[in-house]
Amino acid sequence: MYDFCTTSRKIYMVRRSKKMPLLNRFRIQQAGLPFMRRVAGYLKPTTEAAQRFGFAAKKNIIELHENELKRLCVEGEVRGAWQGADCGYVFLKTASWIWGCGLFLDPGRVVCQLPKSMKRWFAGKL
Repeated sequence: MYDFCTTSRKIYMVRRSKKMPLLNRFRIQQAGLPFMRRVAGYLKPTTEAAQRFGFAAKKNIIELHENELKRLCVEGEVRGAWQGADCGYVFLKTASWIWGCGLFLDPGRVVCQLPKSMKRWFAGKL
């Protein structure tokens, strides 16, 4: 079982413990796995959370070919005919892996939300 600790901008996932109430006396800066961030009034899953738990998602998944994912990282956005996703944050998936999140703005347009280090890595692979 897990509990969630919140700060002003992040939500952390921590393994439940009988000693958790003792932490209430402290101002938490970081604890456990960064799970979500508050971005412009919305909750955005972190890349770490997406990679670890995204396999359980039933919707808002956009499957990309590896070349589309590379292009997304280099150009910042891609267009395509994706079905089954609502506007907002989506999981970016290739055949065998969930890489992180993208922002699905309107039908056919996805904006990259992957970390800069991952974008640079994909850019080097082009």
